[in-house]
Amino acid sequence: MFTAADRRIAELAIGQHHVFTRDQAARAGFTRHEIAGRLASGAWQHVGHRVYAPAGVLLGSRSLLHGATLVMPDAVASHEAAGELNAFPLVPSGLVVVGRADCRPNRSDLAEVRRLVDFRAGDHIVVDGIPTTSPLRTAADLAAVLGAKRYEQMVDQLIVRGDISAEGLADYAVHWCRRGRRGSSLLWKTVDARGPGYVAPESRLEAKGFAVLGAGGFPEPVRQLELPWRSARPGRVDCGYPDLRVLIEWDSRKHHLIEAQFEEDRRRDDEAVSHGWRPLRFTWKMLHHEVEWVWAKVAGARHHVAVDLGRAA
Repeated sequence: MFTAADRRIAELAIGQHHVFTRDQAARAGFTRHEIAGRLASGAWQHVGHRVYAPAGVLLGSRSLLHGATLVMPDAVASHEAAGELNAFPLVPSGLVVVGRADCRPNRSDLAEVRRLVDFRAGDHIVVDGIPTTSPLRTAADLAAVLGAKRYEQMVDQLIVRGDISAEGLADYAVHWCRRGRRGSSLLWKTVDARGPGYVAPESRLEAKGFAVLGAGGFPEPVRQLELPWRSARPGRVDCGYPDLRVLIEWDSRKHHLIEAQFEEDRRRDDEAVSHGWRPLRFTWKMLHHEVEWVWAKVAGARHHVAVDLGRAA
């Protein structure tokens, strides 16, 4: 018979990704005998230790995460799971990972459990009803589990989106990093390369372009360079060397399928030439398969403009 207690637990489960605990069932009015009866009859399904769900519902990673945080005191979604909840780019999805700040036995049949060292009150937020590590804490924790290239690209995209700031992550690193702690070296390296005035690349194409320039021995260009002759209307390019009047754009095919943007970019190139600047454009294919040609083009532009200006590059 469907009782008032059944209605209460069903409503509770809906708000918890379809899961509930044995303790919650008891508080809803079920006796031990009734709980055993619901499980034996198949009205409820067993999800994990002392965690259940109504029969027939499909359970995803968020259900398991929510169940783990409900049954483990002070547990929060962390690392990859927190990255997914916080909508971080480049983070593996579907992983069920929780963290705890204490030293008690950290085992669960619902999730992988990791210890959160130096966990502070401000490190805790709630996302979609699930207790979760904050964006800054999550970004730091992920340094311990992601590869260097993926991690640095993730951080840059988070900075571009405004989810975190380079300065905020650097400040957090002072608290998070410690000798022997996995990920400390990568986090320090990442924040050290993103000092005051750092402008994160807005795409993987930009990141590859800057990497190619660095590998070619060229100095760091000015990113998101404002065009000095455009005082009447805004204009900027991906990067450049203003002292040598060289502009560089990373040319995305998808971006330039838009006819209006294509026309605007060509107009901007013509303006650059008329003002004595050399515009360069490089595609994804060039940056991956014609690297030496890219180096030659950049070196040639820098040299020729330097000659025109009467000084060596």
